[in-house]
Formats: sequence, structure tokens, C-alpha cells
Amino acid sequence: KRKNFYLIFKEAVNNAIIHGNKADASKKVKVVCDCEEDELDITVADQGKGFKLNKVKNPLKEENLLRTSGRGIFLMRTLMDRVEYEIGEEGAKVTLILELRK
Repeated sequence: KRKNFYLIFKEAVNNAIIHGNKADASKKVKVVCDCEEDELDITVADQGKGFKLNKVKNPLKEENLLRTSGRGIFLMRTLMDRVEYEIGEEGAKVTLILELRK
């Protein structure tokens, strides 16, 4: 999981810029890192309108296999130890959690 961390971090930042902030250069993406003895948490927050997690399409369904986007959240959930979401009117925050003692 450690070797995938950069890929997942990059995906979270890209999602915040492209989907959250709609590539609006006046909006910011905030990244906060918290490293404890046994856990690394990185939170990525955007200033978009938020999204409904239950509306994100499953990239493994046949009708979504050839789509050029839509795999970020799936990859985050699959490759991280834990992923937490905070979604509201002022944007979305995703926290990627990597357990360091595994």
C-alpha cells in the first residue's frame, strides 16, 4: 500500500481540482498531512459544491468499463487502509489513511 500512496494522493488532488473546483483557478485545494507513530493521514479539501458519494458510478460495472474517468474513489478505497469523506455545501474533504505498522 505504501508504494501506491503517491498515486492515490495525486488522484485525490486531481479530483479536487477537476471535479471539486471545476478547474477554477480562483478556488483553492488545501492539503493537510498528519503523521503519527503508526498512521499517516493526508486530507485533501476543495472549495466546490460537494458531491453525493452514493451517486459515484461503479467502475467495475460493464457499462462503465470504457469510461475515461470515474476510477479515483474506487482506487482510493481499494488501495488505502481507510478513506474518510466529509462532503458539504462548501466542498469536499477526503482523508487518506495509511497504517504504517502493517
